[in-house]
Amino acid sequence: MNNVIVYFTGSLPQKGQPPFGGGEVGNLRTIRMLEEGGYKVVAVRRLRSNAEDSKLKNLVTYPFRTLVNITNWFFVLLFGNRKRGVAHISGFYGHTIIVETLQVFFAKLFGYKLIYELRGGGATDYFENGSVGYKKQFHYILNKADYLFSQGKENEPLLRSLCDKPIFYYPNCVQKGFYPKSLPPKPESKINLLFFGRIEKEKNPLLIVDVASLLQKQFTNITLTILGNGQHDLLTQIHSKMVEKLREGSFQLLPGCDHDKLQEVLKGKHFYIFPSTQPREGQSNAVTEVMSYGIIPVASPQGFNCSTIGCEELIVRELTAEAYFNRISSIIRNNEFEKYSRYVRTRFLNNFTEEVVFKRTIDEYATIFNKD
Repeated sequence: MNNVIVYFTGSLPQKGQPPFGGGEVGNLRTIRMLEEGGYKVVAVRRLRSNAEDSKLKNLVTYPFRTLVNITNWFFVLLFGNRKRGVAHISGFYGHTIIVETLQVFFAKLFGYKLIYELRGGGATDYFENGSVGYKKQFHYILNKADYLFSQGKENEPLLRSLCDKPIFYYPNCVQKGFYPKSLPPKPESKINLLFFGRIEKEKNPLLIVDVASLLQKQFTNITLTILGNGQHDLLTQIHSKMVEKLREGSFQLLPGCDHDKLQEVLKGKHFYIFPSTQPREGQSNAVTEVMSYGIIPVASPQGFNCSTIGCEELIVRELTAEAYFNRISSIIRNNEFEKYSRYVRTRFLNNFTEEVVFKRTIDEYATIFNKD
């Protein structure tokens, strides 16, 4: 155990409750990483809106949440150890910009070294479409921070245009024990397509069904599995379209499952179709997880897909079923599945395992504290 204390604040689950969403999962992972690296972590949970509550209730409770978030952070830092401590703010900017601006203000007021971490996507979109006040606050945060951690390389042009602070690439990673030690064999008699995750309109699940339909017209052995939870009306539309367009027995629409059960789903799949147009798309955990199983992601350029996948041939820049069909059918016809499968698996092993990301981040922390 070293003598550094990390005062960490971000979106975290209530005690005894499972994490909700990638932000809470990622923040818990960061805390565990720091503790395994020998740091003492003082976690300050940031209250957030409840997805199950109405917009009116969340709006009414916003001032209370803001006051609690700022007050808790203020007193933790006030009575904290400035000489041995660093403030690590896991930020989502956008609608949380006011809270994060005040958290940055108090961290610097009390003399702490400050790391500001940009989680999720949308930093450029928020900034370009934000008000004058928003832009001033975002600029203030970046320039008050001593170090910036960014979940996606796509953020770097914006950050470098606004400040000259060191930027550390801190991507999501896949937990050890989840991914196989070697590439699992894939069925040779079928080509199995997959989408899993939150099923939302912006993920374009209906387009995925159209892609599978086009592929079934050219190949006789195509199956499609869509797995996840979403609004009832959208799920009904997806199922109806599957019944209408796909061969009987060639498709499944399944509810979301526990993470440890996902491994069995991934073993026999060939392609992961991800035509997301979600404005705030970040680094998809699903993309790195399928890469770990040698499943080829064929994805839109949204969010951090380009820097995660690292292969232009697997990025589809047109939002049409024909464009995704052409990319996948080309790989099948040219017998290139094994080539791309091994590529994404190798890229995963070199960049997105928990071991690799943890080591790089702990090394970066050590560098930070060796500087004056």
